[in-house]
Amino acid sequence: MIIWLASYPRSGSTFCRLMLHRMYGINTYSKSGDNFFLANDMSDTIGVAPLPRHFDDLDRDDAIHFVKTHDLPTDNRPAIYLVRDGRDAIVSYTRFLIFHAQTNAKRLRLFKQAFGLLDPRTVMWHLVLPSLGQAGWHARFQHPRTLPRALLKTHDRRHGGWGTHVETWHARPAPTATIYFAHLIQNPVEAITGAMETLNLAPPSANVRPPTFEELHERWPHFFRRGKVGAWRDEMPADIHEAFWQYHGETMTRMGFDKSGLVSPKWSPTMLSQIG
Repeated sequence: MIIWLASYPRSGSTFCRLMLHRMYGINTYSKSGDNFFLANDMSDTIGVAPLPRHFDDLDRDDAIHFVKTHDLPTDNRPAIYLVRDGRDAIVSYTRFLIFHAQTNAKRLRLFKQAFGLLDPRTVMWHLVLPSLGQAGWHARFQHPRTLPRALLKTHDRRHGGWGTHVETWHARPAPTATIYFAHLIQNPVEAITGAMETLNLAPPSANVRPPTFEELHERWPHFFRRGKVGAWRDEMPADIHEAFWQYHGETMTRMGFDKSGLVSPKWSPTMLSQIG
């Protein structure tokens, strides 16, 4: 049986995988592979493993197989969906993409720099604007600096943009347990346990202490960068924030966020105050 661990990039899926590994001794898989974790000696800590068989074979298995994906949904398999304030996710994803672009060979770095792939404002604009359809191109003609990046085969095309990603995963008829990033980092055991109960799952507990974010940051600072709710306040320029709210504000409101931060979402009556 496959259960998706789905999220827009930089919304907590790695920490969720780590918690599943520590709480239940579960290794998790990735639809797109885990080369980054393998290359950075992170696989044992996170609890990742290569896909042992084809998806269809895993579905026939009685065991539970958690598979991470950042793609838009294509089926109605059960899912744990991680949602983070879209502004924080985009700020974090911007830094992550630039870090990867900077670590390429010099010739490739120069190419990426020429197309604005090392410029935080250009990358952030690209991630904020709609990615699909006529609305996306219209928005990019209003912000010409994002056009060269849009013409390349960039990461965000298959994700569909933050709002589209959240909406399409929640529109499916399949059983879906939503975990908010703020809940996950404040009380990871409660967040994971609640999601498992929602999906009627009860794997035996391994009861291993999870590492703190500070410990993870010390070992892998470029990946576990800040882990903070509300980082957008000092990293997202005001004009980009206004554009983000124009294109994603309805989804933000529907998911329990307002323009200033987190507002008492229905998912947790204990999270009544803003964090960050």
